[in-house]
Amino acid sequence: AMAAGGAGHDISVGSLPPPPPAAMASSSVRIRTARNDDLPALHELMYESYMALVEVYDPSGQNKAIYDFVHDLALAGRESNLKEVEQAYLACPRSHFWVAENDKGEVVGSVSITPANAHEADLKSMAVKSNLRGGGVGKRLLEEAFAFCDEKGYLRIKLVTGNPRSAEFYKKNGFKTYQCRASTPIPGLAARGFLMVKTIADKLIRTVAIVGGVHGNERLGVELARMWLQDAHEVTRPTFKTVVVLANEKAVEKNVRYVDYDLNRLFSEDALADSSITGYEKARAQELLTQLGPKNPEGTSAADFIIDLHSSTANMGQSIIMDFDNDAFAHRVAYHLQTRVEPSLKVAGKATSKKQSYSVDSISPSGLALELGPIAHGTLLASHFAKMRRLVNATLDYINQHNEALLVGAANPSDQRVPVAQVPSMVRTEFPTLEFHHYQFVVDYPRDASGRIAAMLHPNIEEDDWQEIHDGDPLFVRFTGEVLPFKRPEEPPSPNRFYKPNPNEPLYGIFINEAAYYEKGIALAICKLVDKHIY
Repeated sequence: AMAAGGAGHDISVGSLPPPPPAAMASSSVRIRTARNDDLPALHELMYESYMALVEVYDPSGQNKAIYDFVHDLALAGRESNLKEVEQAYLACPRSHFWVAENDKGEVVGSVSITPANAHEADLKSMAVKSNLRGGGVGKRLLEEAFAFCDEKGYLRIKLVTGNPRSAEFYKKNGFKTYQCRASTPIPGLAARGFLMVKTIADKLIRTVAIVGGVHGNERLGVELARMWLQDAHEVTRPTFKTVVVLANEKAVEKNVRYVDYDLNRLFSEDALADSSITGYEKARAQELLTQLGPKNPEGTSAADFIIDLHSSTANMGQSIIMDFDNDAFAHRVAYHLQTRVEPSLKVAGKATSKKQSYSVDSISPSGLALELGPIAHGTLLASHFAKMRRLVNATLDYINQHNEALLVGAANPSDQRVPVAQVPSMVRTEFPTLEFHHYQFVVDYPRDASGRIAAMLHPNIEEDDWQEIHDGDPLFVRFTGEVLPFKRPEEPPSPNRFYKPNPNEPLYGIFINEAAYYEKGIALAICKLVDKHIY
């Protein structure tokens, strides 16, 4: 990889000098659970592991800037990742930390597992003393982690490494490389980060919930739910149970978005615990959690997958709103719909922890929202009704096909989880990418001193969802006629951990002039387009 603006260091595996011969690991090395008194040795081990990147980035050893960069990275990583072991890792039943100890009682290797979400584990703190690398210690540590993940019911194990040699080690132990990232402040240096995933099992989807009327005036979802509540034959599939829910009946009766509080903002941990939020929708949220939940880290909800039906006054076309990071199965569904069913389909979402995700589809371990527009609130369009109906049925068909493939390898028809080794057809050899519009920040309307809206969206951007927006493009026009241009923030809007200012990175606007967002202070949402790897 070449750094932008000039020649860079290619740090692909083929360009590296061969690693030094490894000493044979002692047969007396044992794997045990880590303790807090291992922290000094673990800090030393982590530092050594990070500093191995110096040779990766600068084989000649002549670039002090690279040494200083890696040194600072090593110190920061050592301190931020390993402050505590017993409470941070061992108190959680789905986390663990192991060390390898030699016959002198010295810590010579480590690895840890923490939950990324209900189905995926993060593998971290993997390190082996340099004089023992290649002697089998790392493999034994991985095997311990794999057995733990299998016991705890994880489907996949993920990790990120910046070391190509480490990436090769993981590949030899069943990991696939899904993504590379360029990330370094050193001029002329192109560094690679490898996202690696090992799939150990897949999950049967036993119950799918179709939820309409979360917003009572979004009539497409309301009428589809009513139709399927009367006759569910169309949405019935042989390998799973389908549950149809009309979520917000009082708002539906009044043909309004909500009665007391936006139901689709009530499913985060904070909102559920907020005693100041009361009324019909708060009670209804608890009822839906009882019916479709519980919402928990183990992913043991009554509904395995939720399809939430929405419509928008914005020109969203046929689109999906979903989690960016933590729902690999929903990403597969979206990829199937985009490539096999509706090529115009757009996908957007943000990275949010399950605890703080506030939408209805976050109740289940996996899910998505279908969003169609433009359509006025409280109205119906036959063309949009047909499009949403088609997307729902295509989603159900895909889930059924997924189940049928897994059932071939299931030891028992009632199994929920099937090792992929038992299902050859589920072992992927291609790793495609999904075009994903990743939320960065939202833009409010200009306001006067009293807080009233003082400008409208410019005619050039009206109904222009999913299109690139450039610095200097007309964005708003004041009532007096003054045009206000778009300018990307120089600092991330607070609080925001996703947006990193980059003048060369294209940005796109969505939910432009959505009527329901006037009360929320949102004129449009700004996204960047990324390739999301499907696994």
